[in-house]
Amino acid sequence: MDARVSAAGIPSDPHAAEPLRCAIDQSTASVPPAEQFDFFRTWYAGVAEMQLLRAEQPLFPAHHQVWQLADLGLSLSSKR
Repeated sequence: MDARVSAAGIPSDPHAAEPLRCAIDQSTASVPPAEQFDFFRTWYAGVAEMQLLRAEQPLFPAHHQVWQLADLGLSLSSKR
């Protein structure tokens, strides 16, 4: 480590002082029940293809969050 950086109290990692922040927070609750699964599928378009195994109910309550810490992304999807 550079002694000048250490003496000045500057972190060697420029992102060390950045807090974990939620970059994406979306929910299917904002769309009508009949459109919730299609809306959920758009979150993963181009990455994964999804289909319902059972479509007994038109309701698909889901929540998706992505947190960013520097160059690292953490993702959580949950069906509520």
